[in-house]
Amino acid sequence: SRPPLTQVERNERDLGKVTVGFRGPIWAGLSLFIILLTVFLLLLIDGRNIARAADRKEAAWSAAVQSGDWEAARKLAKAAVDKNPRDAPAQNAYGLALMQTGKLNEAENPLIAAASLSPEIPEYKVDLGNLYQRRGVTELAATRFRAAIDLDPSLVDVRWKLARALYATRQYD
Repeated sequence: SRPPLTQVERNERDLGKVTVGFRGPIWAGLSLFIILLTVFLLLLIDGRNIARAADRKEAAWSAAVQSGDWEAARKLAKAAVDKNPRDAPAQNAYGLALMQTGKLNEAENPLIAAASLSPEIPEYKVDLGNLYQRRGVTELAATRFRAAIDLDPSLVDVRWKLARALYATRQYD
């Protein structure tokens, strides 16, 4: 059997060992800070990737609209609505695409959802008014146009739409 190690021998042996972890409250706090910082940075990067993906989807939808491919635009908007039903721009885009493809009855619910989710955006009320105008429900169209003008009185083209809707319903005053 070997004789016990002297203190010098133990120190030399221990110098070659790697210690795992830190000890003490300062090191524990620093370790926690590093972990939280890493998680924050990972979430920040993921958030930017999500934003880039949303930008790409919006660009694809815009490209489909500009090329007149409303069926492709409808599919892209529907996918966005299915992913997040509380996304007002996606609901509005879906309603517009349905309206442009002639599905006027189906377009109503997404356009109502968009106007309800973001009541501060007058364009959503205008789009819903346009749908009602195309369906011949002129009184509802006038109501939506008036609501949009109440939010933004500078909407001159909507004032003209309101005037035509009121004239069609014989509301001259």
